[in-house]
Amino acid sequence: MFNPHKNTSCQGVKPNEDYAFSCEQFIFVADGGTGLSDKNYTNCASDAQWFTQSLGVLLKERLCDMSKTIGDVVSEIIGQLNIEYKKFLCGEKCDILAMPSSGLSILRLNVGKIEFFQLGDCIAVLLTKDNEVKILRDNSLPNLDNSVIKNVANISREKNIPFSEAMKYSKNQLIYNRKKLNKPDGYWILDLSGIGIAHATENRFSVHDIKAAAVMSDGFVEIVELFKLYNYKTLMDKMENNSLDSLCDELFKAQDSDPSMDKYPRFKHRDDTSVAWCAVQSDL
Repeated sequence: MFNPHKNTSCQGVKPNEDYAFSCEQFIFVADGGTGLSDKNYTNCASDAQWFTQSLGVLLKERLCDMSKTIGDVVSEIIGQLNIEYKKFLCGEKCDILAMPSSGLSILRLNVGKIEFFQLGDCIAVLLTKDNEVKILRDNSLPNLDNSVIKNVANISREKNIPFSEAMKYSKNQLIYNRKKLNKPDGYWILDLSGIGIAHATENRFSVHDIKAAAVMSDGFVEIVELFKLYNYKTLMDKMENNSLDSLCDELFKAQDSDPSMDKYPRFKHRDDTSVAWCAVQSDL
């Protein structure tokens, strides 16, 4: 079983479009894609928030059914949410830039195996019994994001303005990249079409090989890959012995030290930051 386990989801900017959960059988993180349109169809603060909150609640209920693959569970949920979303549209054609999407990383314990399912830029980290770290990820979306950050940094230097101010010049490239959603030359992610599910990254690991595991949104990943407060091994050790909220606070403090985003270029001063961690008990 996964014991102990813990999770947190800390708001970056309103509204929080992430969702994190942990229990003895599974852990997961969903990271909603912020809309690039002014339109909002649902009764939540944003359609992305509606999507991840609805997705999270249903995953908590249905991932317990070990007779179904994770992909099948996700497909059934998307079928239900697609029907619900169409009710919000009231016959209107959804703006493609407003349609909600989400990264998703799931680890589930099932008959001596740890099942892994991933779409988008949420990652999973496994700590083996030999104290080796395995990073499970898809770099397609991060590579597109990094190309935007590189271009914004160039504009910042050329115009001699802070990176945070130069971000206003990124909209066209962000829209171009968003239109690559669930296309072979772009990136695979979870949305209401369900197209990306067939392209999810999946794997299985023996429960006897893994000591601890975690799933993280890209906002939380900044603590390692952007601000370099930890490496993944020291981060896994830190999560075992400390509250996850305290780690988010450390990251927020580092972000606050760079309000212009010049030293640590990123899309937002503070992204939603979500993580779930567990120890793996193979003898229970």
